[in-house]
Amino acid sequence: MLTKQEEDYISGIAAGLTPPQAAKKVGYTKPLASKEVQRRLQQLTRNAKDRQKFSRRRVDEMIQRAYDVAEMTDDAGSMVRAVGEINKMNGFYAPEEHIVSRQGQRVLTALGGMSTEELIRLADADVIEGEVLNGDG
Repeated sequence: MLTKQEEDYISGIAAGLTPPQAAKKVGYTKPLASKEVQRRLQQLTRNAKDRQKFSRRRVDEMIQRAYDVAEMTDDAGSMVRAVGEINKMNGFYAPEEHIVSRQGQRVLTALGGMSTEELIRLADADVIEGEVLNGDG
C-alpha cells in the first residue's frame, strides 16, 4: 500500500511534474523508486495512453462527419481540406519517384562539390544558354 507522500508524488507526476520536481514537492531529495510506486506510475501511463488512442477508423469517421457538415453548409474549402486529410491518411500523396539522367547526375555531383560561396554566386548570376553573365566567377 502506498503512503500519502507516495500518492502525492504520483499525483504530481500525473499533473505534469518531472520525477525530481514531484519528489521535492513531497519532501524527498530524489525520485521515488519503490516497486509499488513504479507499478502505479506504469499503470497511470497505460491508462493515459488508452484514453488518447484514436483508431484509424475513428479518425476516418470524424473526418467523414466534418466533410458531411461542410457539404450541408456548402463550405467547399472545408470539404477540400477533409478530402486532403483522407488522401494523406491513405497515402495518396506519396512522393513521386524521379529518374535523374546521367547528365543530371553529373550536375548534381558538380554542385555538391561547390562551396557555399560558389553556389551563392551561381544563384545570383544571370545565365543565358549555359553561359554565366554578370557573375563574379
